[in-house]
Amino acid sequence: MKNLKIFQIIFILITCIVLNNGYASIEDGYRALLSNKVEEARVIFTEESDSFFDKNKAKGYLGLTFVEMWYLNQDKILDLCFKAVELDKSPRILDPCGERFYWAARSVNREYQAKLTKLSRELIQKWPGESFASNLLGELENFYIADGDLKKAQRVVKQLGVIKEWKYVGPFNNSSNSSFYKNLAPENGFDFSETYDGENGIEVKWNDLKGVDYTPWVFMDFHQNIEKSMNYFATSVHSDKDQKVLVSFGVSGSYSLWINTKKVLEKLKFQNTGMDAFQIPVKLLKGQNDILLKLGHSAEKQSNFSLRILDKNKNPLNLKIEPKSQKKASQKAVKITLLENPNMKSLKADSRKGKLGASLILLNELINIEALDEAIALASKLKLKFPQSAWINNRLSEIYFRRGDRTLGQLYIDRSYR
Repeated sequence: MKNLKIFQIIFILITCIVLNNGYASIEDGYRALLSNKVEEARVIFTEESDSFFDKNKAKGYLGLTFVEMWYLNQDKILDLCFKAVELDKSPRILDPCGERFYWAARSVNREYQAKLTKLSRELIQKWPGESFASNLLGELENFYIADGDLKKAQRVVKQLGVIKEWKYVGPFNNSSNSSFYKNLAPENGFDFSETYDGENGIEVKWNDLKGVDYTPWVFMDFHQNIEKSMNYFATSVHSDKDQKVLVSFGVSGSYSLWINTKKVLEKLKFQNTGMDAFQIPVKLLKGQNDILLKLGHSAEKQSNFSLRILDKNKNPLNLKIEPKSQKKASQKAVKITLLENPNMKSLKADSRKGKLGASLILLNELINIEALDEAIALASKLKLKFPQSAWINNRLSEIYFRRGDRTLGQLYIDRSYR
């Protein structure tokens, strides 16, 4: 018995040493990548992918996706992500690979349909309410729509529990995002019989908005062909008791969101996110609970959003939805701590410790959710260590193009190819 315990201790020590050495070699791979030594990085990540331990293998495959990104090899990136996820279905692997899986689903890549369908089912059970799971499930509708099977697409949306019953009013003028710097009439309380002066002085009234039931998003393109505009969306949910919930929200546009007249979320600059990007802890009261969304787009595009209500375990709540008249909305934002994605929290902690792999994954994630100020701060910090890095210059170009600054975007593209 004593010898067995000694053997177990020795095994654990050896395992820790191997894992730590593996992690160090992974860091060496990212250091080589940031130093423009791409093929050296490939060798290091390939060696790691041959490791005895599945988690180390997965890290190696993930590292190789960054190498293939350099060469824009989309199919290879996708294959490597599948290999990584087969070995390790943790958020640290899933978050950076998520965008690749979404791309395959959006492009209706038949080669990967069965794999993506199986993976989405596994993830939504293991990680309900996490963006990589809900986004992948939502993207699979593209396969069903392409096959003309709208019933399957509808079942996906129903499984996600997205709110689809809304009233909306607009458009109101939003040139230069101007409508977000004034309080318009619907924010003073309303019933649905009211009319208002809309864009160009044209009278606007509340309309039924029944979201298309085969997509988890409400796309204004389907309802209103007016760009650079702002609309209000209103609905109410009925709760049979007082309860704490998460309002889970994804968006493309600038926005203000009120729950029971309290402003719980606001962004005056355009932001483009996936589903479940913001998870807001709120308390629903027994009876009627009101939701009001102010949503606009200052560019020549339309806005869209997705909103659902989750329980404490992040499972969708099937509440009765019925838009009703609302009271005056408060203009003062309530101080609420958003529920942070646990993986993002972990990535930020590792990035602060100087871990390069975590920093690169975090940078991509910040760009994907358009947290562009944070992304610039992180990229600038990395650039101090790697001033000639083509990879960092490429990321900075993406950030500035998303910000609408084509001059700086082009400058960093030029630098990345020198």
